[in-house]
Amino acid sequence: MGRDARERRSVTRGFVGHASAAACLLLWLLALPLLAHQESALVREFGGKGAETGQLSDQTAFYADASGNLYVVDATYKRIQRFDADGVATLAIDNTTLGSTILQKPTAITATADGSIYVVDLEYLPITNAPGRPVFYYAHAVRRFASDGTYQGVLNYLELGEKSPMPESALLAVTSEGELSAIVPYGDTNRKVILAPTPRGTILVNDRDTIFEVKPDGEVVGYFGARGGRDGESHDSASMSVDAQGNIYVADTKNHRIVVYGPEGDSLRTFGTHGTRDGQLTEPFLVSVQADGTILVGDHAVYVRSHATGLPLRKDDPSPVVPESMLRMEDRLSDERLTTTLIRRVQRFTPEGKYLDRQLVRFPVESYASWHYDLCAIGGDGRTYCEHSQSRRIRVYEASSGVAWSNVHRTLNVIYDMTTLLQEVDNPDLDAVLGTEADFRARGFLFRDKTLSLLVLPGTVSASAQADLRLAYDWNERERFAFAPGFYSLRARSEQFYQAEAGLDPERSFPQDDRDHTVYDQAQFELVWDRTLNQDPYRIRSMSSFANFGFGKVTTINFAVARKTADKPGSQDNLRRFTTVQTFLDWELGVQYDLGTRLYATASVLRGPAYAGYNGWWTYVDETGALFAQGFNSGRETRVQLVVEGLF
Repeated sequence: MGRDARERRSVTRGFVGHASAAACLLLWLLALPLLAHQESALVREFGGKGAETGQLSDQTAFYADASGNLYVVDATYKRIQRFDADGVATLAIDNTTLGSTILQKPTAITATADGSIYVVDLEYLPITNAPGRPVFYYAHAVRRFASDGTYQGVLNYLELGEKSPMPESALLAVTSEGELSAIVPYGDTNRKVILAPTPRGTILVNDRDTIFEVKPDGEVVGYFGARGGRDGESHDSASMSVDAQGNIYVADTKNHRIVVYGPEGDSLRTFGTHGTRDGQLTEPFLVSVQADGTILVGDHAVYVRSHATGLPLRKDDPSPVVPESMLRMEDRLSDERLTTTLIRRVQRFTPEGKYLDRQLVRFPVESYASWHYDLCAIGGDGRTYCEHSQSRRIRVYEASSGVAWSNVHRTLNVIYDMTTLLQEVDNPDLDAVLGTEADFRARGFLFRDKTLSLLVLPGTVSASAQADLRLAYDWNERERFAFAPGFYSLRARSEQFYQAEAGLDPERSFPQDDRDHTVYDQAQFELVWDRTLNQDPYRIRSMSSFANFGFGKVTTINFAVARKTADKPGSQDNLRRFTTVQTFLDWELGVQYDLGTRLYATASVLRGPAYAGYNGWWTYVDETGALFAQGFNSGRETRVQLVVEGLF
């Protein structure tokens, strides 16, 4: 076997090996969904702003049970609604259905396992020791409804039978009998009061961080807790939930933790520290005990993830306006179109407070209005509910495994280019150098001028196709993986004919007439792992690790057009032929690291053919076939580079 054949086989094996390596990389990426974190998949959407049944107002509160029911209390329309797992309103209660003015300003809601509904509302409570005209406290109370909406009474958990000795402002009013009276608001009537049912049939009422346990008949069993930051205390409680053993979990917003009480109100423990990392909490506002005993917690940690699409900016760029401080440095400098994703998390803990995992709730932000989705409830079945603060639409999410295709940023660029080139060279002296005049005279052609043209005919074309697919997936609120495969292919043919004028030498017998055939194929793969180091919008920092891998092959053949013809005795074939086969394989590994909010550095190692060229072989045969030459080129180059960029 000749050396050229061996070399060609070696080149072929190398090219196939590169393709195999790329295929392995692709298979690994396809298996990535199996390793993904728990997602929250959108399963349905319902609701909307309005006064009709099934619609909501701007003043709502929510409770989700373990059976897929969502209870909504509406202070604007003084209404209670229940939606089933399909988003259908199965119950609507308001003062018209109740037959009298019962609901005043309902602000919180919960439900027991038998479907009984409890609502925090304002109630007029008579003061027995007030002299003269009737005096009433306007205070918080809990109203009870049966599962069919029947009103069953009010639970007064506050002891307000007698007038407080402290001076309080009063408002004049008239009773239903027409008697002049006074109303004394008890505390801030706009304060938040929250509810939770217990497994022993009682209701917990958390008012200013003191928790009252009340029986369905209104009897107060006891109370515990206080405002503060010590054990057994909380500050601005936002949510409560009770497990099957009666342990009580309270979302302590201002202390960034969960406070746990025993069934009798004894302080057991707290868990959670302030922060945005796994197991840390930032103003938790939702807590829900699950059927398996684990605890889901929603907090105010919000993550904004920007993604450069690879598409150029346009005049009417649809990207939302994102503060520059919330963008990565490379995105601030980018001239590409950006898309943005808003991510909220719901973390799962053991009853003892050990962090387990998290669900990610994503909101693709196509416009500024899309930023207004907020978590409003977490059900005991793991469903999460989000409300749009403007449209009042409710989105329901369920936990799922694997990568949700809808959450993958996808950009596809496909380019096809077809080129026709006409090029003329006018050089009167060229014929003297090449001896073209004598050559033409020997063939019976007469020169009428001294013009020689290099002509690439209009029918000679080159065609190329390019495709780039960019896939980016936010693995969690801090990490992103991106994969960008690309392929470029070129097929080109060019012809160069020397002639004195159009129509001469139709057989292309001039020795310098030749053709070029070029075949170029290239595959490129890019893999990026991006990690946010600091989520603080004013100190955001990130790092990226990347790997680029590319391989390709170029084959070029140049050969003479002139051939031996039977009607021209003595003519000889022009055997001139020049063939090159070149391949390349290169890769780059690197890290990009934010040195600050306005400066970042990139360090990388590159490996490939020497001088960014090719490896391969070439052969040359002259016009007569007597001269044969062959050469090989092979080399490797390794480069280490450091680049620092930023804004000054």
